[in-house]
Amino acid sequence: MSSVSTTPSDETISAQKDSLRKLRLNFWTKRLDHTLEHTQTSSQLIYIVDGAILALLAFIVEKLRISRQEAIFLAIPIFFLALLNYYHSQIIMRQREWYNAIDKRIREVLDNEPEIRFKSDIALGSTHHIYSRMHKAIAVFLILAALFIVVYSFV
Repeated sequence: MSSVSTTPSDETISAQKDSLRKLRLNFWTKRLDHTLEHTQTSSQLIYIVDGAILALLAFIVEKLRISRQEAIFLAIPIFFLALLNYYHSQIIMRQREWYNAIDKRIREVLDNEPEIRFKSDIALGSTHHIYSRMHKAIAVFLILAALFIVVYSFV
């Protein structure tokens, strides 16, 4: 009776490792695509909502000629928009965390590929930071506009 070796050859082990590496890379690349798509979709949605609500408010003010006392009701959707923009700034930062974690994992799969750093990140922060600050600025502006409307309504 001949004995058959049950241990895999070096070539088989190498092929299995390559296959596993490709699967991992595919998985993390798909997760990265999902993260980017989610950020883009949420950004498009907030811009549509901002534009639609502000256009509706402009229409109400222009066509209905509301009184000062009635104008206070315009502050409610503006405060709501401010809140949505603030939440969106937080979503952007959460997506940044996901993006960085996935990027790190992909670099690990690629045998610790070095991270890319830009000089502009030092002064301005990452793109995610810039987008987040933009939405926080929009939120602050909307809160101030709503407060102005409230004060205007009572004067």
